[in-house]
Amino acid sequence: MGNAQDEFTRRRAADYLGEIDPGNKDAIAALVELTRNVGNQGYTRETAASSLKEILTVDQMPFVVTKLKNYSKFYPSSYSVIWYCAQSLSYPEFYQAWHRW
Repeated sequence: MGNAQDEFTRRRAADYLGEIDPGNKDAIAALVELTRNVGNQGYTRETAASSLKEILTVDQMPFVVTKLKNYSKFYPSSYSVIWYCAQSLSYPEFYQAWHRW
C-alpha cells in the first residue's frame, strides 16, 4: 500500500481497510502507516484515521498511541486518533503508551 502512486488508490485502500473486522492487526498497522506516511495527501490521512478509529480495539490502542504520538503536532488526523484512544484508555495505560519509545 505504501507503493501506491496516487492519492485515490491510497484513499480507497484506507476505506477498504476500515471495513475489515475490528482488531485486524494487519489492517491496523497499514492504517497507522497511511496516517503517518502519505506526504501532503491530507484527505487520505483523514480517511485512514477515520477507518482506524472504526476497527481499533482497546487492547491495540497503546500500540497506536506510541506509533502516532510524534505526528500529532503536525497532523490533526493523528491527534484525533490519539484523542480517541485517550478517551478509551485509563490514565496509566495512556501515560505508558505515550512515554514508550
